Amino acid sequence: MVLRDVFYGLPKPPAPAFHITKVVQDFESVLLTHTREKGFVPHQPWIAKIHQLWTLSKVHRGINH
Repeated sequence: MVLRDVFYGLPKPPAPAFHITKVVQDFESVLLTHTREKGFVPHQPWIAKIHQLWTLSKVHRGINH
């Protein structure tokens, strides 16, 4: 929504490439599996926050994972 407001009138950006979507799916799958193995409950807001931090670490090289 924010992007549409800021870039009003520009065409919609293309969908992410399959390999990017696959990497995200693999990350989320590993995260859910590891969470359950450790005995934690994979609560959706927690998963979303971990995904945000992972994405941030990919964009900003100064953040260590």
